[in-house]
Amino acid sequence: MVARERLETELCTLAQAGDAEAFATIVRRYQGPVYRICLRYLSRADAEDAAQETFVRAFIHREQFDPARPVLPWLVTVARHICLDRIRKHKPELDADIDSHVSGAHPDARLVARDALNRVAEGMATLPDNEREALMLFHQEGLSYAEISASLEIPMGTVMTLIHRARGRLKQLLQPTPTASKPTRGAEA
Repeated sequence: MVARERLETELCTLAQAGDAEAFATIVRRYQGPVYRICLRYLSRADAEDAAQETFVRAFIHREQFDPARPVLPWLVTVARHICLDRIRKHKPELDADIDSHVSGAHPDARLVARDALNRVAEGMATLPDNEREALMLFHQEGLSYAEISASLEIPMGTVMTLIHRARGRLKQLLQPTPTASKPTRGAEA
């Protein structure tokens, strides 16, 4: 067992026993990834609330966690359920703050980046939910296939298939559309 995994197992065991400092260490370690997961589903303000609620629920239900397993997939599962519940209840508009990704760039570069990000966002929005979730967890959060499998509660082979399909759909959607060639002046039909 790698030292980091051993430390995580010890932290989880202590937190499960009610050690507040061990749980606080887990929160500090994973608050960024949990917040980013929530931000994929919700506006910034709602994502902050959902991330906080994730850790509250994790603490309340800490006895359900197996300390021998990685904690991040479990937290992602909790966060995902909270976000989906909020979406079902409130149907909020997702905050697509593109300018924050390209601020400070040359105006032409911002236009190109804005267009590219819009195309990716539109492409991602057309993906089936399960494909989009698997793709985001893999590429944006850096989770392994096994961690995604645990987070989404699906077999690892299904995770690989979802990611493969999502990449194929996005590639197809993001390819430039061919322009029709215009007849040259003086050409006879």
